Amino acid sequence: MATLRQSSGTAESSLNIERGAQVQLAQQLRNAERENAGLKEDLAFFEGLVPGAGGAEGGPTRITRLKVERDGATNQYRFRMLIAVQTGRGQAPFKGTLEMSVQTRQGDRDVMIKVPSSDAPDVAKYRLEIRNFLRKEGVFSVPPGAVVTKVEARLVQDGAIKAQQEFTL
Repeated sequence: MATLRQSSGTAESSLNIERGAQVQLAQQLRNAERENAGLKEDLAFFEGLVPGAGGAEGGPTRITRLKVERDGATNQYRFRMLIAVQTGRGQAPFKGTLEMSVQTRQGDRDVMIKVPSSDAPDVAKYRLEIRNFLRKEGVFSVPPGAVVTKVEARLVQDGAIKAQQEFTL
């Protein structure tokens, strides 16, 4: 009887180890699929930069692949985008700022939030100098209870909008 209990305990331990390994492998697979999707997006972006590969559309400065998602259950949202600037030999890089207009729903009214706000301590993070391309990521906060419905990102240089893209949640 003791031998049966011992072998049952051993089998149960082995089963628990296998279940744990299966959960860990499933998480690794999800992470690899997420990374693969990001790499495919990057590849499409870079192919768009190569002349003759269907690229260079949309002008010399553009925003592509804008994505915005809620960062957990908090009032923070994470954004990601790729920015391309086509400069020729001897041309100066793009020097400007990234500005975002965040449309939110707060209760029964729509409220527009500017990111970065003029008094934000991290406003320097939104000043850009780009020679060819840049992957820009960041986080912004909205008031508690506000739900983001749309984000518009703009590249501004010398007061003029050089590129823009919208993302609807």
